Amino acid sequence: MSHKGRLRALLVLSIWGVVLYCFSIFGMWKILLAPFMPLEEKIALRSYFAYSGILVLVPFCLWHSVHLIRQLLAGVESPVQSSWGMLVPVSVITLFLLGFAPRYYLSKRLDAAGYVECAKEYQSGYRGGAHVFAATPELCKE
Repeated sequence: MSHKGRLRALLVLSIWGVVLYCFSIFGMWKILLAPFMPLEEKIALRSYFAYSGILVLVPFCLWHSVHLIRQLLAGVESPVQSSWGMLVPVSVITLFLLGFAPRYYLSKRLDAAGYVECAKEYQSGYRGGAHVFAATPELCKE
């Protein structure tokens, strides 16, 4: 591999590292794993689209990084020219649609556990909005 190829591979790995670091700082792992973890006293329920978008980001970044490194090692100059080109949009759309299932499961778990929506609490910010649910009405802010 040429010097230029090594620099590109290092850049791809660095970008992937930044994505993982941002995921850990912004708590994205907690959002993705919330449907499969024990329910907390208060939980923020993100929209279906926000949850699916977060779910798509991790595998897409990983796949794209591996694909770019593979092409750099093979000596392909343009990462866009590939027979795998159609695999990316199909994978993203499939993962996005599959992301609705865990989010739906979490909302059903909240309903079954008797959680109440905190009407005056709504989280908004850099991760998108979320409705807040609590185990008891006393936990909600007045």
